[in-house]
Amino acid sequence: MNTANALSELHWKFIQFAGGMPAIGISWSQVKLDVDRVAKSLAGVEPAQPSPLMANMRMPVYQLAYSVFVRRLTLAPRGSICEMETQMLVNVHTLSHPELVIRSYTVETATPANVSLGFDNAANEVFWQEQGSSQPKITPAWGSDADRVLSMTTIPDPKRDHYLDEVERQIIWLTGPSFVRLVADILPRYRLSEIVPWLRLHAPLRVDVTSPHIVITASRATVTVGNCSPETTEIVPDPAFPYGESIPRPTLSSGQVDLAVYAPRTRLFDFYAKALEPAVLVAVRGGGAIKWALAGSVGLNKLSLSVSTAQGTSGVLGIAAIIDFVAAAQAWFDGPCGIRLSLASASVIGSGDFSGELQINLDWGAQLVEAVLVVTKSDLPNPSFDVSTPLPWPLDQIAGEILRHVTQDEARKLAGSAVRLGRWHVVGLPLEYLDTVKPAELSAHSEGWKSVSAFTGVWRRKG
Repeated sequence: MNTANALSELHWKFIQFAGGMPAIGISWSQVKLDVDRVAKSLAGVEPAQPSPLMANMRMPVYQLAYSVFVRRLTLAPRGSICEMETQMLVNVHTLSHPELVIRSYTVETATPANVSLGFDNAANEVFWQEQGSSQPKITPAWGSDADRVLSMTTIPDPKRDHYLDEVERQIIWLTGPSFVRLVADILPRYRLSEIVPWLRLHAPLRVDVTSPHIVITASRATVTVGNCSPETTEIVPDPAFPYGESIPRPTLSSGQVDLAVYAPRTRLFDFYAKALEPAVLVAVRGGGAIKWALAGSVGLNKLSLSVSTAQGTSGVLGIAAIIDFVAAAQAWFDGPCGIRLSLASASVIGSGDFSGELQINLDWGAQLVEAVLVVTKSDLPNPSFDVSTPLPWPLDQIAGEILRHVTQDEARKLAGSAVRLGRWHVVGLPLEYLDTVKPAELSAHSEGWKSVSAFTGVWRRKG
């Protein structure tokens, strides 16, 4: 789908908040799905089967422990902050025996707890953390078999009185707030290197949590491109952004975009310019009784990247370049027993034009969204040839005719058919994310705005 002269709400938010720096977007609808997934995993089965993450936490007295069952957990934006509400059941029991409940505590947030996104620089991971401390509402109740379980402990007589004085007092006044913090600590975490492997944001991060998308950026970052010999470029905000273009208010919804990676035009160029040249190679084979092969490479002398106002999987990012073309050609007969009887060889050198389009594909198996180079033009108008042959006259004239076909005619047919297409991992899909979506629901998505910026992400078809 292409939409001319229209801007989505997510792209507008990227431009307004991140401006001339790359950024990552995560939808609040996705965060809610992630929170629900965490809550479900921590619910357990009351009273004897708590989640392993919330089970049998040892207490400092009388060989007791407690286990937690999360009954309700929500996280939502409220203006510029985030609020967490939770209700949980905390059972105190004998160590390693969650079924032997002495006393239960329903713990819930009396008022929503404020949480914010923190950043673990070493792990390149953002996580939720409680801001300040909240005193929850705690409602206690004796277990149905409390007296029998108490009789198994070393708590002095009268056991209920000593429990209330030595154990419960600590839970109500000291441990209570830590239950809320415990739940905040297990909220979903997002490893940024899994979402965008070629970009690393450096602390301190800047975060906007207002709905419908969380946007994460920074004032300094590095872009790393390449597999065998990666090249890293330090980047800072682009002072020329938005390159003289006006930015209108958004008219398109982007609520179905779950994850997205954004970059201004110059930062997109930083990424793709270093990735393109080693990806463009040429290889052509053919022939009947006389076989031939042509293999070469394209060097980029001058490269430009265009960003179009469009949405979809194509038509957003375009590549144009002035090229140097260098190739080697060979023609031969196949002799007996696989012997190759060489006729001639040649080199081809020339300059021309190269252009292409970066299309966005979803690879579910590889857990990523990739950019694929589709060549639209590879024009070599004036190639020069250097033909050499070991054959005597008149066979060298036959070889020359073969080489004219191989090098000259075939060199002119390279556009669209003889280029090994480059592929780049643009957006990663963490396993935790894939747990919340089915393959049929998901598609790749990209959006550009004039020559200003673009983002790439995943679009979830809802309903």
